Amino acid sequence: MDDLGLDVDDDDLNASTPASKFVKLVSSGDHEFIVDRDVVMASSAIARMLNGPGQWGETVGPMPTVRFENISTPILQKVIQYFYYKARYDNVESDTPLPEFDMKMEYVLPLILASHFLDC
Repeated sequence: MDDLGLDVDDDDLNASTPASKFVKLVSSGDHEFIVDRDVVMASSAIARMLNGPGQWGETVGPMPTVRFENISTPILQKVIQYFYYKARYDNVESDTPLPEFDMKMEYVLPLILASHFLDC
C-alpha cells in the first residue's frame, strides 16, 4: 500500500497490463503517481486528453502519462486523493453523512487553481 492508501501490486503494473487500466500523473517536481484510469476520469481535462480524438502524446507508450508542469507534488497528491474520495462516495445515498475531505489551509488556493485547470 502506498502513501495514498492505494493497494497496487507490482504485478498489476507489468508490461502485459493493458494501458487502459492505469495512468501515470507526473507533478512539476517529477513525482510520478500511478492512478486507476477510471478514477482520473473525475477530471474532464484528463478524460479529454486520454479519450479525445487525435493522437495525444499522453496516450503513447505502455502507460498513458500526463505531466503537469504547473501542479506541485503535494497539490497533485491531494487532487488524486480527492479523485479516490469522489470515486468512493459519489454514489452514496444523500442522507448518509460523508467524512470530511481534509486539507491544509495553505493548499486551498493552489487546489482551487488545480481543480479549475483539471475541470474537476
